[in-house]
Amino acid sequence: MKFKKLTNRLIKSSVLNILIILISTLFYIPVDAQNLLKAHKQESYMPKQSHFKAYSFQVDGECYIGVQGCNINTPVEFYSTVHGGKMLRRSNTNTKGAYYTTFNSEEMPAFVLNKKSNKPRARGFVQFFDQHEFVMQNFHLERLKNTFNLSFDAVADNEEEISYKVFSENNDGEITLLKELDASKNKEWEYIVFDFPFSIKTNYTLKVYNGEKERYSRSLYISDPENIYSVYPTLVNNSINIDFLKEVQSVNYSITDVNGKQIINGTFNNQFNELELSHIS
Repeated sequence: MKFKKLTNRLIKSSVLNILIILISTLFYIPVDAQNLLKAHKQESYMPKQSHFKAYSFQVDGECYIGVQGCNINTPVEFYSTVHGGKMLRRSNTNTKGAYYTTFNSEEMPAFVLNKKSNKPRARGFVQFFDQHEFVMQNFHLERLKNTFNLSFDAVADNEEEISYKVFSENNDGEITLLKELDASKNKEWEYIVFDFPFSIKTNYTLKVYNGEKERYSRSLYISDPENIYSVYPTLVNNSINIDFLKEVQSVNYSITDVNGKQIINGTFNNQFNELELSHIS
């Protein structure tokens, strides 16, 4: 009899464990990505307000905040918790009723308060920061022969229309869209990769949009421009051109003959250089 009761308990326990596993599987959510999209991780609930527009996104460890639709030149105050807590920053909106700022991700405010005037007891409205529009991190850029390879990790709020775009701009100011990718709607991490042709006399920029509105811009360049240069023409008459990726200072050079003897040397201090060789016989 005791053995039968013990068996029944074990069966019930096993069934309960199986049900817990099934429920956990059915309602699985990618925790890491979801947590990163949450703008203020210490607060479990954020009230919904719509008195004006306030958005946020995160790039690496920096949170970017935009406040729009407020009265011109009115106070904006950022607070640490839903219930007020500590005032983290105070400033005024610009002539378009907007204000833009950044916070370290560890100090992301819970809400922003906008007062309708500069009077001491002026009425104010608040906007809470619930979710970031997107989060980006782990940027990597390298040159592979005549190609740039850009990669990063990203996750976006599925209620937003986030897209990533790479542009080029030549010396004449002509801007061209090279690559474009829409963010995934599943709130999971994506590994984004862009490959595009590389040219010395061209500037490259990564931009992030929400719909038609530009949110973020990042210039793309290698941190050591002295190691990226172009020498032309290959058949030399009186001069050669040496172009660097960016402006440089005090880059030493030397030219040797076929026997390894140095015949000329000097220093480059500009991005684009022409070296006269007509005096060399």
